[in-house]
Amino acid sequence: MASTMVKAIRPLAWTVWISLGLLSAGAATAQPPAKQPDAREVLELIETNGDFAYATAAANMRAAKARLQAARAHLFPRPTFNMEASRYNFSQGHGRFKAARSGAGGEKLRQARNTVLLEGLAVFFGLHASELLLRSLNEDHSSAYVRWNRAKRQLAIGRKDPVKVAEWLYRVERTRLAYYRERSRNQLLRFRLGELTGLTFNEELIDPPAVPETAPPEIDVEALIKAVKAGDPRIQDLTRRKEALSVLRDGTSSGPERAELAAELGRLDGELNALVGEMQYRARTLWMSRGDSWQRIITARARENFTRKRLLQRQQLYQQDRVTGLGRAMIEATGSESELIRAVGAYYLDNASLAVLLGGNPARGLDPGFLAGITGGGSLEQYEPKGGSGFGQDDQNEVN
Repeated sequence: MASTMVKAIRPLAWTVWISLGLLSAGAATAQPPAKQPDAREVLELIETNGDFAYATAAANMRAAKARLQAARAHLFPRPTFNMEASRYNFSQGHGRFKAARSGAGGEKLRQARNTVLLEGLAVFFGLHASELLLRSLNEDHSSAYVRWNRAKRQLAIGRKDPVKVAEWLYRVERTRLAYYRERSRNQLLRFRLGELTGLTFNEELIDPPAVPETAPPEIDVEALIKAVKAGDPRIQDLTRRKEALSVLRDGTSSGPERAELAAELGRLDGELNALVGEMQYRARTLWMSRGDSWQRIITARARENFTRKRLLQRQQLYQQDRVTGLGRAMIEATGSESELIRAVGAYYLDNASLAVLLGGNPARGLDPGFLAGITGGGSLEQYEPKGGSGFGQDDQNEVN
């Protein structure tokens, strides 16, 4: 049985190379690949194609938010994926979409629409990061396979023991499992993005999103909170109802009726204060998360710069026959590219969430200057590391 298992093993890279060879045979007649949509175009496609997605989200906001959280998780180093939460269910029926357009359903539809758009943005960046991660995992598996083969040859001449061979066989299968899991996740991301946009994502994504070069302006958090209050339709509605009820109460002379109006006014006041408190918390949370996301981009760029230079150094040593291989340099260089795309995605998702919080379309968060009217100040009154001086800036070598 062991010999059968060993014979069945081969590196994934072989499969990739064979596939590429077969594809190249028909390259002369193949059509050039269609242009892949960028983040803004993906959101536009979702808005054009998204009626069913909006209807499903409006019918079950809890499931819609679970799908958004599952998509958001792909933008972190160790993503988690909930198959049930991510399943898109069309069985809710298109009729509910019409019901959501009227009355209180209008706000529900707005929330559903924004949730779907944010999910689409997260899936887009998650898929691009997954493409790079797949390459890294394939390289890792191929490296383990080469080391296993080498260990077997050394065992045959008495330079390795069977335990070491078994260890490398375990690493071969462990890296294969990691690759297969990410490949399954990649396919689900492709399927979901296709559902949302109406496109088919069958080809390799070779043009990852660009990394923002300019640091975002500082946001005055108090001005942000003020803008959120002014732009939230629920706060506006409750404020108008409260003001109208106050006028009605003040013009009522009847004691029982006045008391009833005062009680209703107190209930509205409590509802309004709770909503304002919730929005203030969300605004502060996103304000801090946005700053952290930008620092994550700086860190990821520094890591990508380091791993790329180390790979170049290793390649030079290999060409000079000073080392027998590239080691983990190529694996880590590709992995650092994947982390950089995840960092960019997390940053833009924070910006898009802020745009929603301000009452706008998530696509506004892709514009560098969409918060220009509420910039300035906003730093905490405590010690902070040197601000705005990350990788690639003039003072990157200075210390605090």
